Amino acid sequence: MGIDYEAESKRLAEHESMTWWKPNPGRHEVKILSEPEDKIFESDSGEKTEQVECGILVNNEKMQWTIGKGKSSASLYGQLVELGKMNGGKLEGVTFELVVTKTGLMSSGSIKRSYKIPVVEKAQEETVK
Repeated sequence: MGIDYEAESKRLAEHESMTWWKPNPGRHEVKILSEPEDKIFESDSGEKTEQVECGILVNNEKMQWTIGKGKSSASLYGQLVELGKMNGGKLEGVTFELVVTKTGLMSSGSIKRSYKIPVVEKAQEETVK
């Protein structure tokens, strides 16, 4: 079966119209609007990277966010997994503070404090480990 060009054209247009979040160094309040979905990014050289993508709210603006699947619980991905565990197996609706210390290929971010888990309905004041 060949490519459905109509469907692919629509999918590409939707993807291009999204606003993607590229955080700058600093503190950011992030609210997860949709559950992360598994994605595979393929570079021009053919290298594949596992990622997750989700909708977020930052500075009152809805955006899409892509996070590389880290290899440890200390990675940003690992910290998000821990938040999901703490929230009964979901991230949608969770708000947290993200501290970004570097950007670019070697970006670094940590979930710090004041994360709000809807099920608990009150702010937690601790660092996710």
